Amino acid sequence: MRILLDLDSTLNNLLQKWLGDYNADYNDNKTITDIKGWHLHKYVKPECGKDIYKYLGYRGYFSSLIPLPGSKEFVETLRRNHDVCIVTASSNRGPFEERDKLNWVSKHYGFDKYDFVTTHSKWLVAGDILIDDGPHNAQEYRDTWPKAGVLTIQYPYNEECGAYDFIAGNWDNTEAAFKSLYDWITDEE
Repeated sequence: MRILLDLDSTLNNLLQKWLGDYNADYNDNKTITDIKGWHLHKYVKPECGKDIYKYLGYRGYFSSLIPLPGSKEFVETLRRNHDVCIVTASSNRGPFEERDKLNWVSKHYGFDKYDFVTTHSKWLVAGDILIDDGPHNAQEYRDTWPKAGVLTIQYPYNEECGAYDFIAGNWDNTEAAFKSLYDWITDEE
């Protein structure tokens, strides 16, 4: 099978770090449980607003992220038996983001530029399974590739999306979620 893996908040801790940096800069206490929709600027203080996205353009921002617990083992196991490709979006807020992401995924998971795609239109990349936390990505992929499996780890902002075939575990126990994802995939083989 060809398995497409999202990167941010699927394999790494982007949302956790992002909220931590915002909280420090704006004296707030937002947590992942407060984020009920995809557009983060709707959940931060008005004086921050769309400036919340500026963090994504900082040089080295993605380099400082850590893999979610269980993600390395999950990816290694998938790569033994499947064609696995990272498919991630870029905010285009800084010239370093795409390179930082590629360097990060190479360092932590051993992917190279031939297994790495940056696009906002993930539905353009054909695969048997898409694993992505973004509900808009799930819906677009489902609409374009109705026979593909669309999976995710549960977050408050994606739990109501009907496009997923399977929502695994929860963001606060990613080791169990990755095990559930792997079990679903092996059941489909």
